[in-house]
Amino acid sequence: MAHFLGMEQPLGPALPYILYDQFVLDPPNGPRCVGFGSSWADFINNRNPVLQVDNTTVGAGNIPDLPGEQYVGFFYLASEVGKNAARSLLWNLKMMEDDGYCLVGLVEDNVRVFNSGVVLFRNVQLETKLVLGEQVYLDHLEANYHSAEVLLRMMFSDNGLGTIPDDIQHLLDLLQNNFADRPVFPIHASLAPLINHSHVFKEFHDMFLNDMDDADYFTICEAVIADLRVFGVNDWRHGVGQNQLLARTYNFRRGNDYRLPPLGGPTRAALVGMGVITWNDPTPVNGDDILDGHKMFIFLRNRLAHRIEALKAWNHLQLSFDAIHTERVVLVKFQRVLSVIQINLYQLGYLTPDVLYHLRMLFNIGPVTTSFNNE
Repeated sequence: MAHFLGMEQPLGPALPYILYDQFVLDPPNGPRCVGFGSSWADFINNRNPVLQVDNTTVGAGNIPDLPGEQYVGFFYLASEVGKNAARSLLWNLKMMEDDGYCLVGLVEDNVRVFNSGVVLFRNVQLETKLVLGEQVYLDHLEANYHSAEVLLRMMFSDNGLGTIPDDIQHLLDLLQNNFADRPVFPIHASLAPLINHSHVFKEFHDMFLNDMDDADYFTICEAVIADLRVFGVNDWRHGVGQNQLLARTYNFRRGNDYRLPPLGGPTRAALVGMGVITWNDPTPVNGDDILDGHKMFIFLRNRLAHRIEALKAWNHLQLSFDAIHTERVVLVKFQRVLSVIQINLYQLGYLTPDVLYHLRMLFNIGPVTTSFNNE
Protein backbone atom coordinates (compact mmCIF):
# COMPACT_ATOMS: atom_id res chain seq x y z
CA MET A 1 0.00 0.00 0.00
CA ALA A 2 1.34 3.42 -0.89
CA HIS A 3 2.18 5.95 1.79
CA PHE A 4 1.78 9.70 1.31
CA LEU A 5 4.36 11.52 3.37
CA GLY A 6 5.14 15.16 3.91
CA MET A 7 1.99 16.16 5.70
CA GLU A 8 1.42 14.89 9.22
CA GLN A 9 4.10 12.57 10.54
CA PRO A 10 2.96 8.93 10.19
CA LEU A 11 3.02 6.39 12.95
CA GLY A 12 6.49 4.87 13.20
CA PRO A 13 9.97 6.38 12.90
CA ALA A 14 10.43 9.59 10.95
CA LEU A 15 12.42 9.30 7.73
CA PRO A 16 15.42 11.68 7.51
CA TYR A 17 14.74 12.65 3.90
CA ILE A 18 11.09 13.64 4.43
CA LEU A 19 9.96 17.09 5.57
CA TYR A 20 7.01 16.71 7.92
CA ASP A 21 4.68 19.66 8.41
CA GLN A 22 4.80 21.43 11.75
CA PHE A 23 1.64 22.74 13.43
CA VAL A 24 1.41 25.78 15.73
CA LEU A 25 -1.47 27.17 17.75
CA ASP A 26 -3.05 30.19 16.11
CA PRO A 27 -5.88 31.40 18.37
CA PRO A 28 -8.70 31.82 17.74
CA ASN A 29 -8.35 29.75 14.55
CA GLY A 30 -6.79 26.66 16.14
CA PRO A 31 -3.75 24.74 14.84
CA ARG A 32 -2.05 26.18 11.76
CA CYS A 33 0.39 24.34 9.50
CA VAL A 34 3.82 25.96 9.15
CA GLY A 35 6.01 25.10 6.17
CA PHE A 36 9.79 25.26 6.14
CA GLY A 37 12.46 25.69 3.52
CA SER A 38 12.11 27.35 0.14
CA SER A 39 10.96 26.10 -3.21
CA TRP A 40 13.48 24.73 -5.70
CA ALA A 41 12.92 27.73 -8.00
CA ASP A 42 13.37 30.26 -5.18
CA PHE A 43 16.59 28.55 -4.09
CA ILE A 44 17.96 28.76 -7.64
CA ASN A 45 17.01 32.42 -7.99
CA ASN A 46 18.43 33.49 -4.63
CA ARG A 47 21.53 31.36 -4.00
CA ASN A 48 23.65 31.51 -7.19
CA PRO A 49 24.33 27.80 -7.82
CA VAL A 50 26.79 28.64 -10.63
CA LEU A 51 29.70 31.07 -10.43
CA GLN A 52 31.30 32.94 -13.30
CA VAL A 53 34.99 33.59 -12.62
CA ASP A 54 37.83 35.15 -14.57
CA ASN A 55 41.23 36.67 -13.97
CA THR A 56 39.82 40.00 -12.80
CA THR A 57 37.24 38.85 -10.25
CA VAL A 58 38.49 39.59 -6.74
CA GLY A 59 37.25 37.42 -3.90
CA ALA A 60 37.80 37.32 -0.15
CA GLY A 61 40.98 38.96 1.10
CA ASN A 62 41.37 40.84 -2.21
CA ILE A 63 42.82 37.71 -3.80
CA PRO A 64 41.80 37.20 -7.44
CA ASP A 65 39.48 34.25 -7.88
CA LEU A 66 42.02 32.90 -10.37
CA PRO A 67 45.47 33.97 -9.10
CA GLY A 68 48.09 34.18 -11.82
CA GLU A 69 45.63 33.54 -14.65
CA GLN A 70 46.47 35.16 -17.99
CA TYR A 71 43.63 33.76 -20.11
CA VAL A 72 41.10 36.48 -20.89
CA GLY A 73 37.68 34.89 -20.63
CA PHE A 74 35.18 33.33 -18.27
CA PHE A 75 35.03 29.96 -16.54
CA TYR A 76 31.88 28.51 -14.98
CA LEU A 77 31.94 26.53 -11.73
CA ALA A 78 29.31 25.12 -9.41
CA SER A 79 29.09 27.15 -6.20
CA GLU A 80 29.49 25.47 -2.84
CA VAL A 81 25.83 25.91 -1.93
CA GLY A 82 24.82 24.54 -5.33
CA LYS A 83 26.97 21.47 -4.75
CA ASN A 84 25.48 21.10 -1.26
CA ALA A 85 21.97 20.98 -2.71
CA ALA A 86 22.95 18.47 -5.39
CA ARG A 87 24.71 16.22 -2.88
CA SER A 88 21.76 16.39 -0.50
CA LEU A 89 19.21 15.55 -3.21
CA LEU A 90 21.21 12.55 -4.44
CA TRP A 91 22.09 11.38 -0.94
CA ASN A 92 18.38 11.34 -0.09
CA LEU A 93 17.73 9.00 -3.00
CA LYS A 94 20.54 6.73 -1.84
CA MET A 95 19.24 6.63 1.76
CA MET A 96 15.78 5.94 0.45
CA GLU A 97 17.06 2.96 -1.56
CA ASP A 98 18.98 1.71 1.47
CA ASP A 99 15.67 1.75 3.37
CA GLY A 100 13.93 -0.17 0.59
CA TYR A 101 11.80 2.75 -0.60
CA CYS A 102 11.32 4.54 -3.89
CA LEU A 103 9.28 7.57 -4.88
CA VAL A 104 6.24 7.21 -7.11
CA GLY A 105 6.96 10.39 -9.01
CA LEU A 106 9.32 13.25 -8.13
CA VAL A 107 8.68 16.77 -9.36
CA GLU A 108 9.82 20.25 -8.41
CA ASP A 109 6.91 20.78 -6.00
CA ASN A 110 8.07 17.76 -3.95
CA VAL A 111 11.36 19.45 -3.03
CA ARG A 112 12.10 21.95 -0.27
CA VAL A 113 15.54 23.45 0.19
CA PHE A 114 17.14 25.15 3.18
CA ASN A 115 19.68 27.96 3.03
CA SER A 116 22.54 25.56 3.65
CA GLY A 117 21.50 23.49 0.63
CA VAL A 118 19.87 20.67 2.61
CA VAL A 119 17.07 19.12 0.54
CA LEU A 120 14.02 17.32 1.92
CA PHE A 121 11.02 15.78 0.17
CA ARG A 122 7.41 16.60 0.99
CA ASN A 123 3.99 15.48 -0.27
CA VAL A 124 5.53 12.41 -1.87
CA GLN A 125 4.22 8.89 -2.37
CA LEU A 126 6.59 6.17 -1.16
CA GLU A 127 6.47 2.54 -2.19
CA THR A 128 8.55 -0.41 -1.06
CA LYS A 129 10.50 -3.05 -2.92
CA LEU A 130 8.53 -5.68 -1.03
CA VAL A 131 5.22 -4.43 -2.43
CA LEU A 132 6.33 -3.58 -5.97
CA GLY A 133 8.66 -6.47 -6.69
CA GLU A 134 12.30 -6.14 -7.73
CA GLN A 135 11.97 -4.97 -11.35
CA VAL A 136 9.12 -2.48 -10.87
CA TYR A 137 10.93 -1.09 -7.83
CA LEU A 138 14.14 -0.57 -9.85
CA ASP A 139 12.15 1.05 -12.67
CA HIS A 140 10.70 3.57 -10.19
CA LEU A 141 14.12 4.18 -8.67
CA GLU A 142 15.68 4.82 -12.07
CA ALA A 143 12.85 7.25 -12.82
CA ASN A 144 13.68 9.03 -9.53
CA TYR A 145 17.24 9.60 -10.74
CA HIS A 146 15.98 10.84 -14.11
CA SER A 147 13.80 13.31 -12.21
CA ALA A 148 16.82 14.36 -10.14
CA GLU A 149 18.70 14.99 -13.38
CA VAL A 150 15.90 17.31 -14.53
CA LEU A 151 15.99 19.20 -11.22
CA LEU A 152 19.77 19.54 -11.25
CA ARG A 153 19.86 20.58 -14.90
CA MET A 154 17.32 23.25 -14.00
CA MET A 155 19.45 24.42 -11.07
CA PHE A 156 22.73 24.54 -12.97
CA SER A 157 21.35 26.15 -16.14
CA ASP A 158 18.42 28.40 -15.12
CA ASN A 159 20.73 30.66 -13.15
CA GLY A 160 21.07 33.76 -15.26
CA LEU A 161 24.32 32.53 -16.82
CA GLY A 162 22.88 29.80 -19.02
CA THR A 163 26.03 27.68 -18.91
CA ILE A 164 26.31 24.32 -17.15
CA PRO A 165 29.81 23.71 -15.72
CA ASP A 166 31.60 20.93 -17.61
CA ASP A 167 32.08 18.65 -14.59
CA ILE A 168 28.40 19.02 -13.64
CA GLN A 169 27.48 18.00 -17.19
CA HIS A 170 29.43 14.78 -16.61
CA LEU A 171 27.23 14.08 -13.57
CA LEU A 172 24.03 14.90 -15.49
CA ASP A 173 25.00 12.48 -18.25
CA LEU A 174 25.53 9.72 -15.68
CA LEU A 175 22.18 10.41 -14.02
CA GLN A 176 20.43 10.11 -17.37
CA ASN A 177 22.28 7.12 -18.79
CA ASN A 178 24.20 5.17 -16.12
CA PHE A 179 21.73 3.98 -13.48
CA ALA A 180 24.07 1.12 -12.53
CA ASP A 181 26.65 3.68 -11.37
CA ARG A 182 24.31 5.32 -8.84
CA PRO A 183 26.47 4.56 -5.73
CA VAL A 184 28.87 7.20 -7.07
CA PHE A 185 26.26 9.91 -7.69
CA PRO A 186 26.15 11.58 -4.22
CA ILE A 187 29.94 11.74 -4.13
CA HIS A 188 30.52 12.51 -7.78
CA ALA A 189 33.78 14.42 -8.12
CA SER A 190 31.99 17.51 -9.45
CA LEU A 191 30.29 17.85 -6.05
CA ALA A 192 33.46 17.73 -3.94
CA PRO A 193 33.88 20.84 -1.77
CA LEU A 194 36.50 23.01 -3.43
CA ILE A 195 38.79 22.88 -0.40
CA ASN A 196 38.87 19.06 -0.69
CA HIS A 197 39.21 18.79 -4.46
CA SER A 198 42.90 17.92 -4.45
CA HIS A 199 42.46 15.58 -1.50
CA VAL A 200 40.01 13.55 -3.60
CA PHE A 201 42.62 13.44 -6.38
CA LYS A 202 45.25 12.28 -3.90
CA GLU A 203 42.98 9.41 -2.80
CA PHE A 204 42.65 8.32 -6.42
CA HIS A 205 46.35 8.76 -7.11
CA ASP A 206 47.19 6.58 -4.12
CA MET A 207 45.07 3.85 -5.75
CA PHE A 208 47.13 4.25 -8.92
CA LEU A 209 50.32 3.67 -6.96
CA ASN A 210 49.27 0.95 -4.56
CA ASP A 211 46.27 -1.04 -5.71
CA MET A 212 45.89 -0.87 -9.46
CA ASP A 213 46.50 -3.33 -12.25
CA ASP A 214 48.71 -1.76 -14.94
CA ALA A 215 46.19 -2.37 -17.72
CA ASP A 216 43.47 -0.61 -15.72
CA TYR A 217 45.74 2.35 -15.07
CA PHE A 218 46.49 2.65 -18.77
CA THR A 219 42.74 2.57 -19.48
CA ILE A 220 42.23 5.55 -17.16
CA CYS A 221 45.15 7.47 -18.71
CA GLU A 222 43.61 7.02 -22.15
CA ALA A 223 40.09 7.90 -20.98
CA VAL A 224 41.16 11.22 -19.47
CA ILE A 225 43.07 12.32 -22.56
CA ALA A 226 40.18 11.27 -24.83
CA ASP A 227 37.72 13.27 -22.72
CA LEU A 228 39.91 16.38 -22.90
CA ARG A 229 39.93 16.12 -26.68
CA VAL A 230 36.13 15.98 -26.79
CA PHE A 231 36.16 19.39 -25.08
CA GLY A 232 38.72 20.81 -27.48
CA VAL A 233 41.80 20.43 -25.26
CA ASN A 234 44.47 18.79 -27.41
CA ASP A 235 47.29 19.52 -24.98
CA TRP A 236 46.69 20.10 -21.27
CA ARG A 237 50.04 21.89 -21.02
CA HIS A 238 48.66 24.90 -22.89
CA GLY A 239 46.21 25.71 -20.09
CA VAL A 240 48.92 25.18 -17.49
CA GLY A 241 51.17 27.67 -19.29
CA GLN A 242 48.44 30.32 -19.06
CA ASN A 243 48.61 30.39 -15.26
CA GLN A 244 51.66 31.56 -13.32
CA LEU A 245 51.00 29.33 -10.31
CA LEU A 246 50.65 26.17 -12.36
CA ALA A 247 53.48 27.14 -14.69
CA ARG A 248 55.86 27.44 -11.76
CA THR A 249 55.28 23.82 -10.81
CA TYR A 250 55.42 22.73 -14.45
CA ASN A 251 58.68 24.56 -15.22
CA PHE A 252 60.61 23.05 -12.33
CA ARG A 253 63.47 21.27 -14.11
CA ARG A 254 62.36 23.22 -17.21
CA GLY A 255 59.28 21.07 -17.71
CA ASN A 256 61.29 17.99 -18.62
CA ASP A 257 59.25 15.83 -16.23
CA TYR A 258 56.00 16.46 -18.10
CA ARG A 259 56.81 16.81 -21.79
CA LEU A 260 56.07 13.99 -24.19
CA PRO A 261 59.26 12.57 -25.73
CA PRO A 262 59.65 12.58 -29.52
CA LEU A 263 58.08 9.77 -31.48
CA GLY A 264 60.27 6.75 -31.97
CA GLY A 265 62.99 5.59 -29.63
CA PRO A 266 62.39 8.04 -26.72
CA THR A 267 58.66 7.28 -26.70
CA ARG A 268 59.34 3.56 -26.70
CA ALA A 269 61.82 3.97 -23.84
CA ALA A 270 59.27 5.90 -21.79
CA LEU A 271 56.56 3.32 -22.44
CA VAL A 272 58.90 0.50 -21.51
CA GLY A 273 59.82 2.36 -18.34
CA MET A 274 56.12 2.62 -17.44
CA GLY A 275 55.56 -1.04 -18.18
CA VAL A 276 53.16 -0.35 -21.04
CA ILE A 277 55.25 -2.48 -23.39
CA THR A 278 58.46 -4.49 -23.35
CA TRP A 279 61.34 -3.85 -25.73
CA ASN A 280 60.09 -6.77 -27.84
CA ASP A 281 56.58 -5.31 -28.29
CA PRO A 282 55.52 -2.99 -31.11
CA THR A 283 54.72 0.59 -30.13
CA PRO A 284 50.96 0.70 -29.42
CA VAL A 285 48.78 3.11 -31.37
CA ASN A 286 47.53 4.62 -28.09
CA GLY A 287 50.95 4.75 -26.45
CA ASP A 288 51.20 8.54 -26.59
CA ASP A 289 47.81 8.94 -24.87
CA ILE A 290 48.80 6.57 -22.08
CA LEU A 291 52.05 8.42 -21.55
CA ASP A 292 50.33 11.81 -21.76
CA GLY A 293 47.75 10.88 -19.12
CA HIS A 294 50.48 9.48 -16.89
CA LYS A 295 52.49 12.70 -17.08
CA MET A 296 49.38 14.77 -16.34
CA PHE A 297 48.74 12.75 -13.19
CA ILE A 298 52.35 13.24 -12.10
CA PHE A 299 51.98 16.98 -12.63
CA LEU A 300 48.74 17.17 -10.63
CA ARG A 301 50.29 15.21 -7.77
CA ASN A 302 53.39 17.41 -7.76
CA ARG A 303 51.23 20.52 -7.98
CA LEU A 304 49.45 19.47 -4.80
CA ALA A 305 52.73 18.83 -3.01
CA HIS A 306 54.21 22.20 -4.01
CA ARG A 307 51.21 24.52 -4.15
CA ILE A 308 52.32 26.59 -1.14
CA GLU A 309 55.78 27.18 -2.57
CA ALA A 310 54.30 28.20 -5.92
CA LEU A 311 52.06 30.85 -4.42
CA LYS A 312 54.69 32.20 -2.03
CA ALA A 313 57.17 32.50 -4.89
CA TRP A 314 54.69 34.50 -6.92
CA ASN A 315 55.27 37.41 -4.57
CA HIS A 316 55.08 40.45 -6.80
CA LEU A 317 51.42 40.77 -5.76
CA GLN A 318 52.28 39.86 -2.16
CA LEU A 319 49.53 37.26 -1.86
CA SER A 320 49.36 35.07 1.19
CA PHE A 321 48.71 31.36 0.63
CA ASP A 322 45.04 30.68 0.06
CA ALA A 323 44.01 27.09 -0.63
CA ILE A 324 40.57 27.91 -2.00
CA HIS A 325 41.89 30.15 -4.76
CA THR A 326 44.68 27.81 -5.81
CA GLU A 327 42.23 24.92 -5.90
CA ARG A 328 39.95 26.98 -8.13
CA VAL A 329 42.82 27.54 -10.56
CA VAL A 330 43.35 23.80 -10.87
CA LEU A 331 39.64 23.08 -11.22
CA VAL A 332 39.08 25.46 -14.14
CA LYS A 333 42.02 23.93 -16.04
CA PHE A 334 41.22 20.27 -15.33
CA GLN A 335 37.48 20.49 -14.75
CA ARG A 336 36.37 17.00 -15.83
CA VAL A 337 39.58 15.09 -15.14
CA LEU A 338 38.65 14.02 -11.62
CA SER A 339 35.16 12.96 -12.73
CA VAL A 340 36.52 10.80 -15.55
CA ILE A 341 39.06 9.18 -13.23
CA GLN A 342 36.37 8.46 -10.66
CA ILE A 343 33.81 6.82 -12.94
CA ASN A 344 36.50 4.64 -14.51
CA LEU A 345 37.71 3.59 -11.06
CA TYR A 346 34.16 2.63 -10.15
CA GLN A 347 33.46 0.75 -13.35
CA LEU A 348 36.77 -1.10 -13.03
CA GLY A 349 35.83 -2.22 -9.52
CA TYR A 350 38.19 -0.12 -7.39
CA LEU A 351 35.59 2.03 -5.63
CA THR A 352 34.19 -0.67 -3.38
CA PRO A 353 31.50 0.12 -0.77
CA ASP A 354 34.22 0.54 1.87
CA VAL A 355 36.15 2.99 -0.31
CA LEU A 356 32.97 4.93 -1.14
CA TYR A 357 32.16 5.15 2.57
CA HIS A 358 35.66 6.52 3.24
CA LEU A 359 35.31 9.10 0.45
CA ARG A 360 32.11 10.43 2.02
CA MET A 361 34.25 12.20 4.62
CA LEU A 362 35.71 14.43 1.88
CA PHE A 363 32.23 15.39 0.66
CA ASN A 364 30.84 16.49 4.04
CA ILE A 365 28.10 13.88 3.81
CA GLY A 366 26.55 12.69 7.03
CA PRO A 367 23.26 12.76 8.90
CA VAL A 368 20.77 15.28 7.53
CA THR A 369 20.30 18.25 9.83
CA THR A 370 18.25 21.40 9.33
CA SER A 371 17.91 24.58 11.28
CA PHE A 372 14.35 25.82 11.19
CA ASN A 373 15.58 29.17 12.49
CA ASN A 374 17.81 29.69 9.47
CA GLU A 375 15.40 30.21 6.65
